[in-house]
Amino acid sequence: MQRILCGAAAALLLAGCQSNTGGNQAVPAPDNDGEAANVAAPAPPPANEAAPANTGAGGAPVPVREIDLRNASAAEVATRLAGLSHTPSMEPGLWETTVSRELVSVTGMPPAQRDALQAQARNDKPRTSRDCVASPKTLLPQVGDLRPFGSGCSFARYHVTAGRFDVQARCVGPAGKPVSVQMSGKYAPTAVALDLDLNLPLPTPAGAAVHTRAYSQAKRIGECPGGSAGAKP
Repeated sequence: MQRILCGAAAALLLAGCQSNTGGNQAVPAPDNDGEAANVAAPAPPPANEAAPANTGAGGAPVPVREIDLRNASAAEVATRLAGLSHTPSMEPGLWETTVSRELVSVTGMPPAQRDALQAQARNDKPRTSRDCVASPKTLLPQVGDLRPFGSGCSFARYHVTAGRFDVQARCVGPAGKPVSVQMSGKYAPTAVALDLDLNLPLPTPAGAAVHTRAYSQAKRIGECPGGSAGAKP
């Protein structure tokens, strides 16, 4: 989940979002001529409209114990996650992720700066990338996934059940200002749909803030080139 979430966060122009994927390798997506290039794909629908099936390789349901916490600390969420008897994971192999973003509103900025940011958002195109996932990665949102947004995060809600998640959090962002984060979506071992909604106060000027969203669709599309990562016997 961290790899997918960081991709969405990067689309929202968040500095410092570095994905620690533990051996994953970026693979450029081919263009129409077969050469390496980033692909501009049609904008994916929100995660609550496009859902991967909650099944494993043989069609069996993914067993996940429900977690439903309200007004919880990061420590409480981490403890409940650590107590799970089974954690669903991304299937190793070649994954393709498409991310698009939407600038909802800009407040407190000088008109010229606001207009430039809005123009940039209007010209944005969805971005598609490919990565080799070398080993299973958890599909459940983790406390550490929120580091790009700030520190000292607390959770108004943390809800995970079989194939679905809904997280509402509040973190301390730049200059000690609160950052509101909401993410929801659906997951399976070979597909993830993620919606990310962010209210981000800016360090300057005083009172400036942006409300923005990112939509991410990720799916396993096969084995990694050369079969080195995610290869099956």
